[in-house]
Amino acid sequence: MVIADSRGDEARETASAIGRNTVGVDQSRNQWVRAMAKFVADEVGAADILVSGAAICSMGRLAEISEDQFDRQFNINVRGLVFASQAISGQMVAAGKGGKIMNSSSQAGSGRGASRRLLRHQGRRHQHHAKQGARGCAAG
Repeated sequence: MVIADSRGDEARETASAIGRNTVGVDQSRNQWVRAMAKFVADEVGAADILVSGAAICSMGRLAEISEDQFDRQFNINVRGLVFASQAISGQMVAAGKGGKIMNSSSQAGSGRGASRRLLRHQGRRHQHHAKQGARGCAAG
């Protein structure tokens, strides 16, 4: 297992506590994502599972969102997710053994500006997806 996170110190602390490898990654930058995928392959071999949960949310009025805020959010939440999945799935295909990819990027659970009803909905939604993912992993 390799823990990859933009907060390198926190990732190292978690990895150390559970005896695993860690690598810092800025998911908004494709060269970092490729370097993370290479680190995984070099340290533990081709990935079997990718769980990607990187996401940010710039709360504010639509009329006030800057181009930089939009670009940062899109680059992490969409672009990074696509290229991390691409890099790791490439390893899975090359290894010839397949694998599983689970992407989750909802920030509603953070509570920043979200209503209680939305939080309950997101909690149920993530619980449902986790159950579906577990079933798919068990079957796959």
